[in-house]
Amino acid sequence: MLDISNYGQRVDHHRDMHMDIDHMSYEELLALGEQIGNVGSGLSEDFISGYLKTRVFMSSKLEVVSSANQEVSFRTICLMEYNDQERIGMLDCSHGYHVDCVKKWLTVKNTCLRGN
Repeated sequence: MLDISNYGQRVDHHRDMHMDIDHMSYEELLALGEQIGNVGSGLSEDFISGYLKTRVFMSSKLEVVSSANQEVSFRTICLMEYNDQERIGMLDCSHGYHVDCVKKWLTVKNTCLRGN
Protein backbone atom coordinates (compact mmCIF):
# COMPACT_ATOMS: atom_id res chain seq x y z
CA MET A 1 0.00 0.00 0.00
CA LEU A 2 1.26 3.53 -0.86
CA ASP A 3 1.43 6.35 1.68
CA ILE A 4 -0.49 9.21 0.03
CA SER A 5 -0.78 11.44 3.09
CA ASN A 6 1.51 14.06 1.47
CA TYR A 7 0.14 13.61 -2.06
CA GLY A 8 0.15 16.91 -3.95
CA GLN A 9 2.30 18.65 -1.33
CA ARG A 10 5.89 19.64 -1.95
CA VAL A 11 8.36 17.87 0.30
CA ASP A 12 11.55 19.80 1.11
CA HIS A 13 14.26 17.16 1.28
CA HIS A 14 16.85 19.82 2.17
CA ARG A 15 15.08 21.58 5.04
CA ASP A 16 17.94 20.74 7.41
CA MET A 17 20.29 22.78 5.17
CA HIS A 18 18.27 26.03 5.33
CA MET A 19 19.97 28.97 7.02
CA ASP A 20 18.29 31.90 8.69
CA ILE A 21 20.60 34.61 7.35
CA ASP A 22 18.30 37.37 8.60
CA HIS A 23 19.33 36.57 12.18
CA MET A 24 23.04 35.88 11.62
CA SER A 25 25.70 38.13 13.08
CA TYR A 26 28.05 40.13 10.87
CA GLU A 27 30.89 37.71 11.69
CA GLU A 28 28.72 34.71 10.78
CA LEU A 29 27.78 36.32 7.48
CA LEU A 30 31.45 37.01 6.69
CA ALA A 31 32.35 33.40 7.45
CA LEU A 32 29.48 32.19 5.27
CA GLY A 33 30.69 34.45 2.45
CA GLU A 34 34.17 32.91 2.71
CA GLN A 35 32.70 29.40 2.60
CA ILE A 36 30.48 30.13 -0.40
CA GLY A 37 33.10 32.07 -2.34
CA ASN A 38 32.54 34.36 -5.29
CA VAL A 39 30.15 33.25 -7.98
CA GLY A 40 30.35 35.24 -11.18
CA SER A 41 27.43 35.46 -13.54
CA GLY A 42 29.21 37.61 -16.10
CA LEU A 43 30.33 36.76 -19.62
CA SER A 44 33.87 36.62 -20.97
CA GLU A 45 35.12 39.62 -22.93
CA ASP A 46 35.67 37.38 -25.98
CA PHE A 47 32.07 36.16 -25.87
CA ILE A 48 30.74 39.70 -25.51
CA SER A 49 32.86 40.99 -28.38
CA GLY A 50 31.71 38.14 -30.60
CA TYR A 51 27.97 38.43 -29.94
CA LEU A 52 27.14 42.01 -28.94
CA LYS A 53 25.19 43.72 -31.71
CA THR A 54 25.96 47.39 -32.24
CA ARG A 55 24.44 50.33 -34.04
CA VAL A 56 25.38 53.96 -34.50
CA PHE A 57 23.50 56.63 -32.53
CA MET A 58 22.11 59.44 -34.66
CA SER A 59 21.38 62.60 -32.66
CA SER A 60 18.21 63.24 -34.66
CA LYS A 61 16.69 59.98 -33.32
CA LEU A 62 16.06 60.04 -29.58
CA GLU A 63 15.15 56.71 -28.01
CA VAL A 64 12.07 56.00 -25.91
CA VAL A 65 13.12 54.57 -22.55
CA SER A 66 9.99 54.52 -20.42
CA SER A 67 6.39 53.51 -20.64
CA ALA A 68 5.47 57.18 -20.22
CA ASN A 69 7.06 57.82 -23.66
CA GLN A 70 9.67 60.14 -22.16
CA GLU A 71 12.47 60.60 -24.70
CA VAL A 72 16.11 60.83 -23.58
CA SER A 73 19.48 60.18 -25.14
CA PHE A 74 21.45 58.60 -22.28
CA ARG A 75 21.51 55.28 -20.46
CA THR A 76 21.58 54.04 -16.90
CA ILE A 77 25.03 52.45 -16.66
CA CYS A 78 27.09 55.64 -16.88
CA LEU A 79 24.33 58.29 -17.08
CA MET A 80 26.17 59.99 -19.94
CA GLU A 81 24.39 61.21 -23.04
CA TYR A 82 24.95 59.53 -26.37
CA ASN A 83 27.08 61.51 -28.80
CA ASP A 84 26.28 61.73 -32.49
CA GLN A 85 27.77 58.77 -34.43
CA GLU A 86 28.62 56.91 -31.18
CA ARG A 87 28.43 53.08 -31.19
CA ILE A 88 25.64 51.67 -29.05
CA GLY A 89 25.61 48.05 -27.84
CA MET A 90 22.21 46.41 -28.32
CA LEU A 91 21.12 43.60 -25.98
CA ASP A 92 18.71 40.83 -26.99
CA CYS A 93 15.95 42.67 -25.08
CA SER A 94 16.46 45.61 -27.53
CA HIS A 95 17.82 47.97 -24.86
CA GLY A 96 20.90 49.91 -25.90
CA TYR A 97 23.87 51.19 -23.91
CA HIS A 98 27.27 52.71 -24.70
CA VAL A 99 29.38 49.84 -26.10
CA ASP A 100 32.23 50.19 -23.59
CA CYS A 101 29.85 50.58 -20.65
CA VAL A 102 27.70 47.58 -21.53
CA LYS A 103 30.79 45.40 -22.11
CA LYS A 104 32.02 46.23 -18.59
CA TRP A 105 28.56 45.53 -17.16
CA LEU A 106 28.21 42.17 -18.95
CA THR A 107 31.55 40.93 -17.59
CA VAL A 108 30.01 41.31 -14.12
CA LYS A 109 26.38 40.34 -14.72
CA ASN A 110 24.72 38.67 -17.68
CA THR A 111 21.42 40.56 -17.52
CA CYS A 112 19.93 43.82 -18.69
CA LEU A 113 19.95 46.58 -16.07
CA ARG A 114 16.21 46.94 -16.51
CA GLY A 115 15.54 43.29 -15.73
CA ASN A 116 13.80 42.57 -19.05
